[in-house]
Order: sequence, then structure tokens, then C-alpha cells
Amino acid sequence: ACANARPAPRFADAMGLLDRMLEADLAPDEYTLVALLKCCSNTRPKASAIAEKLFAEFIGSARLNEHVRKQLEFAVSRDRASLLCKWAASERPDCLLPPPRRVQRRGESDGSYRGRGESNRGDRNRGGGGHSGATR
Repeated sequence: ACANARPAPRFADAMGLLDRMLEADLAPDEYTLVALLKCCSNTRPKASAIAEKLFAEFIGSARLNEHVRKQLEFAVSRDRASLLCKWAASERPDCLLPPPRRVQRRGESDGSYRGRGESNRGDRNRGGGGHSGATR
């Protein structure tokens, strides 16, 4: 929310949230890094130096994916983003690994796509006081 605030992003709020995360021993992931880089790119003037520092600091806990790469290009120049990504790949190769797979627990939905017209909530016409289809 801080990154999308208009007319200017709430940069100080975003950095405050980051500080609170770090105090709670929560490592920023790629979603957090993208939001922070977006704050840096939407601030006027751009906070390119801060974006570079955030990228260098957190690219180990965050994966280098296409979203991070694109937002880094917006925050710094495309050429500089390319150099930073090459640096990350050589200095922090873990950032290129796929994210760890989440283990599905018993009773959890697998979240699979059920197809058009099929709901994850079950059949709408079964029970529950809806229109039964019968006419009077």
C-alpha cells in the first residue's frame, strides 16, 4: 500500500515497516523487495541509491525473479539493473534458486484449478436455501 500511495509513495512508512520486520527477525522476500523498489522508483526524485542498497542487502533472502528485475530497472537504469543482477548471480547464487516448495498439510486444499463453471465451494445447487430450480 505504501508503494502505491498517490500523489507520492509513503516512503518513510515503507522504510518503517521494513525496520519493524527486521526487528522481528523477518527476512524480506521478493514481494517485500518489489514493494520497496517500487517506493524508490515512485519517489520524486527517484531514490536510486537507496534502491541499490536495498537490492544488495536483501537479494540473498529474496529470489531474483522477473518482478524484482523489472522493478529494479524502474528504480535504477536498465544498464545499472543489469550490472546489479549479474553481481547478485555471481556473489549470491542462492538468489537464483527456485523458491522452496510449500508442503501441503492434510486437509488443506491443493488450490488446483477446477475449470470453468466449477467452484471451489462445491455445487451451488446443493442445500443452503438457494433457488432449487422448482417452479410453483
